Amino acid sequence: MTSTLRVVSFRVECRDDLLAIKRQLAAAKIIHQVLQENPDTNGFPDIEVELQVNSPVSELQRLMGHLPDMHVARDTLRECPLTDNPLIRT
Repeated sequence: MTSTLRVVSFRVECRDDLLAIKRQLAAAKIIHQVLQENPDTNGFPDIEVELQVNSPVSELQRLMGHLPDMHVARDTLRECPLTDNPLIRT
């Protein structure tokens, strides 16, 4: 793991998904700080998230892969601020 801090962003389907990701990051001893948590304004439970982390995106995707039903977060995860992330699943 590297000490370089990166800004990443993604979308989760609900607050429980974000909490599960935070727990997984803490368990893996990945330094992380939530920079933004923006709830969806169209009535959906989705949350747009921007984090600062000391881990590459590939490691975050691997960790998210160990969590159930995290496909939206994995598919929208990008190394960029929320303003630059279209949050479209790939």
